[in-house]
Amino acid sequence: MKRALLILMVVVPQLLWAQKDDNHAFLRTDYVTFEPFSIINYQTPKIKIGFNKNITQRWDASITLGYGHQKFAFPDSDVGSKYRLYELRNEWQYQAYRYKRYRYFLGIEVFYIHHTDVYYASKLYNVDDDYTLAYNHADFRRQKMGLLLKNSFQFLLSDKIVIHMYTGLGFRVRKNTFTNVDPVWIEFDDEDSRNLFEDHYNTEEGTDVSPDLAAGFKFIYVLKYL
Repeated sequence: MKRALLILMVVVPQLLWAQKDDNHAFLRTDYVTFEPFSIINYQTPKIKIGFNKNITQRWDASITLGYGHQKFAFPDSDVGSKYRLYELRNEWQYQAYRYKRYRYFLGIEVFYIHHTDVYYASKLYNVDDDYTLAYNHADFRRQKMGLLLKNSFQFLLSDKIVIHMYTGLGFRVRKNTFTNVDPVWIEFDDEDSRNLFEDHYNTEEGTDVSPDLAAGFKFIYVLKYL
């Protein structure tokens, strides 16, 4: 899905810029957002809502809040019995182009995620000291922060309802900690034997800095036009 959205976000603006029409005056809107697919995330289900405020003719500022709870999780998912997640995102958007009901934005976003849980009968891998530890139970905390350069595409279905698709590329810093660990065994590794194609977001202990990719879909409800 992320690959398809990336292709769409690159191709569509090229098509829009090729249009020659006078109907391109920039729209100034205040609106609220809802991301429907965030609640069905298998790893970190959450509710995400946001508010966007128009600042100038072409600049908007938005804030997005996310909240995750164990009750949102699918059966047999990665979510533990004490899963909680809090997310905060702040984005500045520049309206680069508008043609009739289409709008294209460039943006920059900073974000912070605080995720806690309790896991049972599992393993952790310490990235600093290169060891694997099996445990009966452990308290888990994940802190993640970063910055994304984003581009987004909006299509107005009506004067009030808008579809918003976005992609972003940047970096993130993730710090995972395990406390109150009840160990079973520990093994020091000369080489990292983990599967490189698996996501180790909740099994690694330590700090990791890496690129970050985002893609998603929102519904917008327009509060007012300015």
